[in-house]
Amino acid sequence: MKCPECSCDTGEDNGYCDMCGAPFGKKQQAEAQAAEEIRQAKKAAERVEKRPVKTEGKVPISPEVMAKVLAAGGKKAEKKGPVEIPPEFIGLDTGGKVNPFPETGRKLAWALLAIVMIWIFVAIVWMFANQDKIAAGLNK
Repeated sequence: MKCPECSCDTGEDNGYCDMCGAPFGKKQQAEAQAAEEIRQAKKAAERVEKRPVKTEGKVPISPEVMAKVLAAGGKKAEKKGPVEIPPEFIGLDTGGKVNPFPETGRKLAWALLAIVMIWIFVAIVWMFANQDKIAAGLNK
């Protein structure tokens, strides 16, 4: 049997490729999962199209945008790194419902970060200064 990942010839009885270790049937499972996600997205879009457009505050939400939101809810992030914001979501007004983080909380967080960084620096300096004692204690 040929491995779908690396195209190496390997025995069928293993259940995985001898060369790269990919399990057989992984590609079929991925295709089935993708088909299921597409089916769920279409079902969500149909549900959204049947409902009237709702508005929250000043922001009207179109059925197409709502369908994308509902369809994206069950998907796992495929790419790593910064996430691109779809153009239809850029500039949406929150309606003032998102509370800002209090200034005192922000200052406390920075102060805690500074304390932790100073503690790490002091610990590293102490370890360099006492490395002979530390090594002698480990060799007992």
